[in-house]
Amino acid sequence: MRGTGRAPNGYRTWVAFRSETDREYYLASVAVDAVDANTWQSTKAIVGEAAAVHARFHFYAFNAPVSDDAKLTELSYGTPVKALPRHRGRVATVVVARNGTDTAPCTY
Repeated sequence: MRGTGRAPNGYRTWVAFRSETDREYYLASVAVDAVDANTWQSTKAIVGEAAAVHARFHFYAFNAPVSDDAKLTELSYGTPVKALPRHRGRVATVVVARNGTDTAPCTY
């Protein structure tokens, strides 16, 4: 997942995602482009299982306080959370559906 924008001072952009049928979120950190500080890209994460053909996934980009980085980094290794972490401002949302021909877990 890629996006543009710059987090406010004291904040860092993160991505959360979940399947449409799952109410728990998984987190992924983002890396800011070295040339254009207004562009970021999330780290690679695996979403969905082989049986999740046509499943819909919700992705959320949000700005969390830098003071939460250690905790969010720990959670980004596969620990689900029940709600989006505390964040500032509007959350950007994208919904995507897996197609019917990919049967391996998909990455974004």
